[in-house]
Amino acid sequence: LHYEPDASGRYEVVFAEDGAIRKLVTTGIIPLCNLVAGRKCLTRNVKDDEEVLEEVEIVEAPSSNDAQNWMEAIFTIRDTNNENTSKSSWQKLVVDSNQAKALQVTTVNTVRDVNADNIASTEGRRSRAARHTAVYSTNVTPVMPTRTARRHSSTSIY
Repeated sequence: LHYEPDASGRYEVVFAEDGAIRKLVTTGIIPLCNLVAGRKCLTRNVKDDEEVLEEVEIVEAPSSNDAQNWMEAIFTIRDTNNENTSKSSWQKLVVDSNQAKALQVTTVNTVRDVNADNIASTEGRRSRAARHTAVYSTNVTPVMPTRTARRHSSTSIY
């Protein structure tokens, strides 16, 4: 797999559910920093010589203040079946399609809220046309058109 985007800005991602490798654009990839305490995901465990996915809840995410801690990316997780707490590397954490959608909606809505905060008027938040009309003043005083002298072209031939 490639950890850098291809020429089209897409990344190769392995899907745990079916093992397929697909190319996704940046908006389809969930940043590691979105896996925060309280978020549920899946983890890969080996039971009876077979790899299984079990649902866990993230108890503690690595601190972004400590670079070494963040690079190791060790999460504290709790098994939802038996409440056992353990440590897991980020490579063992998996999100299913429903969890991915929930994480993406949260991320996209946050971006929308920030963009909406940048719009000064509430009218401008509702429609694009309103943003453009808000720039121009609506209290314009009409002015009587004035005539300007026309320049007559000469028709002389040399």
